[in-house]
Amino acid sequence: MKTMHRMILATGLLTASFAFGAKSQEQVYVESYRGRADTPVPVTVVMPAVDAEHAGQTVVLEFTVNVTGAPEGITVRGEHPAGLVKPLIAAVAQWRFAPLRRDGVAVPARVALPMTIVGPFDRAGLLANR
Repeated sequence: MKTMHRMILATGLLTASFAFGAKSQEQVYVESYRGRADTPVPVTVVMPAVDAEHAGQTVVLEFTVNVTGAPEGITVRGEHPAGLVKPLIAAVAQWRFAPLRRDGVAVPARVALPMTIVGPFDRAGLLANR
């Protein structure tokens, strides 16, 4: 049986942290996974540049984090406009992870990454996710 690890890109939380603090969205996201051992842990992330017209949409990317920590075979669950999907895939392809380890050995892990797009001025949503 394949194990699917879920990672949630809480874009609203990241944007709120960025708006109210000195850390970048990327730093906040990476730090939110510190200490986790049940999933590949992101160590470098690139936030996608997505048009505000896609705000409110969620796209689930599925991929394998290989033993070196690179995402491979990124696919999209469901149908979504190319203008939304292409920047998400391009960004996640640049991410790097501390790979999942079993008995101290890095192993490939399949990941489902839901990415919710939040509008840049969605203050009510930002505050709700804090």
